[in-house]
Amino acid sequence: MKICLNGEWLQVSVLRLDELLQQQGFAAAAGNFVVAVDQRLIHQGQYHELALVDGMQVDILGAMTGG
Repeated sequence: MKICLNGEWLQVSVLRLDELLQQQGFAAAAGNFVVAVDQRLIHQGQYHELALVDGMQVDILGAMTGG
């Protein structure tokens, strides 16, 4: 299936959001980012429940600090 991850279309074989995050290397940084799926924020506790579908838009957003 194809999903759009942070504006880039990818062919993926994983079925759930938590698997996608692990595959893309984000699992180790848990808590340091938020995830929006089709422009809706997803609670971290729901990552393992959210099934990916073809054409889904996933955005991973990290906080920036500085001044």
